Amino acid sequence: MVDLLGNIDTGSMAIINERFFDTDAGFRISAQKALKRLPVRADIFLLNTDYFEQPAPDVDPMLVHEICHGLDQLNLAPPGQITDLDRHNAQVIFEAYDPEAWSAGHNGRWGQYLAWSGRRSVELGRTASISEFIKLSIPAYDRPNWQDGAIREK
Repeated sequence: MVDLLGNIDTGSMAIINERFFDTDAGFRISAQKALKRLPVRADIFLLNTDYFEQPAPDVDPMLVHEICHGLDQLNLAPPGQITDLDRHNAQVIFEAYDPEAWSAGHNGRWGQYLAWSGRRSVELGRTASISEFIKLSIPAYDRPNWQDGAIREK
């Protein structure tokens, strides 16, 4: 990982890289609470540089995935109403996830935010289907129990 803003000292970057060296993306409010050796207060947003070359429609869902972590960590409500459809799809997301990834903040509320975002993406014409949005937002290795057709579109 590299510090794009240049405001994290090299020792702190080394601590961050020990934990996140193989990460596609991540978002952590008050990262010093999770990284006990981190000597500075920091909110961290990570995106693997591999994504820099991909088209925005393929990357945007991953960015939204990480923003949903921020909403969850700050205990903020989504900007719109969570529906029964969103709750159903959040449960599908949760069940598809690798249990080892649950400790990284992939919980029920985060899933509702992500499901809501997928529905809104379709409503705004940015994504063809909620399922497509969800699949783009979660790397395949993190969703080994994915069931095609389980995400409801309506």
